[in-house]
Amino acid sequence: MQEYYHSFFSGVAPEIFTFAAGCQYILPRSEIHARPFSFWKYIHKLFKNAGNSNFAPSWFEVVEFDEDEMNAWTFERFVPLFFNHTPPLRNIYNRAGV
Repeated sequence: MQEYYHSFFSGVAPEIFTFAAGCQYILPRSEIHARPFSFWKYIHKLFKNAGNSNFAPSWFEVVEFDEDEMNAWTFERFVPLFFNHTPPLRNIYNRAGV
């Protein structure tokens, strides 16, 4: 999780990630639109590269970091940070091919 955190954000990663199971959030459209379309396109690419929306095989297994893919289990833990404005996102989603 630390590697994924540092691929998206600068600074120190939290020791505990607070999230809603199943990514069940209610938020205004403006929060989604607050991130550039290229960011959401990049997230979509990470899922697509993972081959499917698999969750980690079990809660105690380590999720291996891969800068080109991300499973749904990992994404679920980052959603509150994506919809927050702190910490600020790194400009990784403007990579070539996104």
